[in-house]
Amino acid sequence: MKPIIVQKAMQNWKKWTIAAVVVLAVGGGLSWFFLGQKTASASQGDDLGYNTSPVRNSSIILSASGTGTLIAGKETNLAFSTDGVVGTLNVVVGDKVQEGDVLAELLDQTSLQVALQEAQVNLTTAQKALDDLEGNTSAAIAEAQLAVADAKEAYNDAKSALKWEGLQRCDDDTTEAYYENYMQAQEKVDGYGQIDYSSDIYLNEIKPLIQARDQAYATYTYCAGFTEYEISSSQAELVTTQAALNEAQAKLEELQANNGIDETEMTQAEIDVENAKLALEQAQKNLAGAKLVAPYDGTVLSIEGEAGDEVEAGTFITVADMAHPQVEFYVDETDLDMVQVGYEAEVVFDALPDETFTGTVVQVDPTLETSMGASVLQGLVRIELTPAQELLTLPKGLSAAVEIIGGKAENVLVVPVEAIHDLGDGTYGVFVLENGQPRLRTVEVGLMDLTYVEIQSGLEMGDVVTTGQTEVNG
Repeated sequence: MKPIIVQKAMQNWKKWTIAAVVVLAVGGGLSWFFLGQKTASASQGDDLGYNTSPVRNSSIILSASGTGTLIAGKETNLAFSTDGVVGTLNVVVGDKVQEGDVLAELLDQTSLQVALQEAQVNLTTAQKALDDLEGNTSAAIAEAQLAVADAKEAYNDAKSALKWEGLQRCDDDTTEAYYENYMQAQEKVDGYGQIDYSSDIYLNEIKPLIQARDQAYATYTYCAGFTEYEISSSQAELVTTQAALNEAQAKLEELQANNGIDETEMTQAEIDVENAKLALEQAQKNLAGAKLVAPYDGTVLSIEGEAGDEVEAGTFITVADMAHPQVEFYVDETDLDMVQVGYEAEVVFDALPDETFTGTVVQVDPTLETSMGASVLQGLVRIELTPAQELLTLPKGLSAAVEIIGGKAENVLVVPVEAIHDLGDGTYGVFVLENGQPRLRTVEVGLMDLTYVEIQSGLEMGDVVTTGQTEVNG
């Protein structure tokens, strides 16, 4: 028997429409009413008839209808990694390609190959530096000990050479002697009184005396103390060497505590290695990106140029898997309970109205979309092509009608919804004609649409159920 398909129907008894509930309520009332009425009327001799329906074998399919568009199972944009000139182009739009096929290639790849070699050398160098740190721990401690010894020597030298205000360079006797020499030279100069700098006496006698006096004074001041520069620089040198000694001692202690490993240098060396690895990976990608290779079996959808064209880094060829198509579908939000991942679907493309494609819902978006002012549910159906359908041409973008199967009961016993009565506590009953008289029988129900109810137990083929009462004039 042909399946009964009703859109936007409910999957269980709690989801019947108000109309269905009214039918049941009225049907139930009439059933109880006509049962009592039949008894009463029989005693009065009235002839009463019953609307009846045989239990039949059929199918109930609950579904939600929508629209859809064919999309590729997968779609990939293949991009050159750098600017260049297209050297070879091995495909045209529409070509079928296999995974690993070379589709296009840049003409000049020398600079990319050089960059790759440099990246390999840099990684080798960085790795060696890291290995040296890890393998030369004893040498590192020895070098740190030597550095501490050198720093101590420098500090002691600076401490010995420290100058301060009031410190004499010479002993007291020597300083006093230099002072006497200076005073004697000054007395000789003073003995000439007023000096005429243009006279021969100045040039021949006084000037040499002045020079001798200045020399005596310089010798005296040199011996008597140190300059401000000498004092400040000696103090700065002491501070500097003290800091260097502290740093050398701290590094030695750190190395000794970490078995000869300088954590700062080790961390930096490890970072250098990781950066070198990343640079090598990028160089490899850049070189590989000069050649566009099919990532899977598919169809060439578009090409952004020809051989000999100068191109920029970016998408050049688009490949799609059209052998495993999908349909992006939209159904009304009221059919939300009819659409779930894993449900079966039937698809009929507008261009192929006589061909029905089957598939499975593989995605249901968690957010409603707005289409022409209405809220719709969006999702994806993966089509399962038959061998014959694989030979058909299915261009991307085909429009389709989509039927999502929310529930299906095939080749089952069914009765009209008017025959079912809610007995409470989740049980249901029907009145079955037995010897011309209606007898209540409990049943187990399954799927229901607006017309029929699936009977899972309690009835058999050949049973006749009542759907109401009709009065027959005798």
